[in-house]
Amino acid sequence: IGVVDGFTDYFEPLFPVADAGIFNALTLQAVRGAGRFPVARRGVSRLLHAVTGVERFMMDDLGALPARLVVPELGIDADYWDACALLVRMMWVCRPEVAQDVGRTVSDWSIPDSYLAVHVRRGDKHVESPYVALDRYVTAIDRARPEGCAVVVASDDRRAADELARLLPPRFQVAVSSAPGSGGFSQSGFNRLPAPERYRQVKRFLAELEVLRCGDLFVGAASSNVTYLIEMMRAGRGVVRVE
Repeated sequence: IGVVDGFTDYFEPLFPVADAGIFNALTLQAVRGAGRFPVARRGVSRLLHAVTGVERFMMDDLGALPARLVVPELGIDADYWDACALLVRMMWVCRPEVAQDVGRTVSDWSIPDSYLAVHVRRGDKHVESPYVALDRYVTAIDRARPEGCAVVVASDDRRAADELARLLPPRFQVAVSSAPGSGGFSQSGFNRLPAPERYRQVKRFLAELEVLRCGDLFVGAASSNVTYLIEMMRAGRGVVRVE
């Protein structure tokens, strides 16, 4: 459903956009009143389906993950995580100017050839679930690489990234890719930013995702969408979830 040109500002389009007109405002993850009246969610979904012909929407419950993912239109019939990785590769094709900026940003960080990637989510995440304590990251990293290694930490809060670097034993060589002065991501605050600044921040986030994706191993909070995205990119392999 087309609400704003968000995805195609950064990525090449893969599928046509279905525009529901005035009904675009109904494409919400949480439909008002659906908690008390679940039929409201199903009603909105059916209305959008009738208008657009699209099968699934933000408010739909997808149920348990299937063992295999089949997308006949794309010729996909594979193990769920392998299919997820394939779909992400198909969709994750940056526009040329975005790819250039992302590559330039990553090159400025002097990332080592071999490293363990870590993502620490802070900011407004506590509204959904409690922060994962940094000592749990330390434990997970130490168990994964007891002999030590290079570690690259990304976070929406530079203070958390720096604190994790301080807590890790000296046998870990830590590089921090978080933006200096960042104090935690806030969706409401981000939405109020001017469009050019939002564009700049998203491109930097894409650069951080590229670094996180390419690590020998990834460590992230089980409750974070970043962890789930990296897990899809890596076909469910080489990911340590911290709770």
